[in-house]
Amino acid sequence: MGSRVGYVPRRWLTCNRLPPPKTAVYRTDVPIAAIDVNQDRTHAILAGRDILTTVKVQDTTVVEDLNIRSVVNSHISTQQLKPEDVRKRREFLPAKDVRWSHNHYSHVVATAAQNGRVALYDVSTLGSFATLGSSRVELAWLYQHTGEVNKLDFDPFSGYMLLSGSQDKYCKTWDIRDPRKPTG
Repeated sequence: MGSRVGYVPRRWLTCNRLPPPKTAVYRTDVPIAAIDVNQDRTHAILAGRDILTTVKVQDTTVVEDLNIRSVVNSHISTQQLKPEDVRKRREFLPAKDVRWSHNHYSHVVATAAQNGRVALYDVSTLGSFATLGSSRVELAWLYQHTGEVNKLDFDPFSGYMLLSGSQDKYCKTWDIRDPRKPTG
């Protein structure tokens, strides 16, 4: 059998076919401004003015896993806080951007609030992420920007360095192990 130009053996056509693409759909009742996926690619976090929730993604199925917004609102309502403090805490919930950290910090989610602040949440304390002995959902609130925070990102190597970019024309880096002030 001589070689023929353009000839492709039939078995190659059947053995090397790609599987059909899988599509998963999840509908919310509110607009989504930002989305990120965890390092294991099993969950996504959806954020916006009226949404902050994780969804579990498996093949073509997407189901709500953890409604962080509801948990935070419920937690706030059980505490003895002044009305002004309740209002301030709820100002962190509407998000312009969201990022899920990775490596040893894969339990941390950061949101860029529309008020120029950044909030850090620990998802390991809730839902399918829950670990024994954890109880704190809100880890920290970062107040250093004077304008709206537009974008966030975590260092892909360390997982604990957070970068924020704002309307105030500054980029700031935060070490989430001690987030009291930016590192740069």
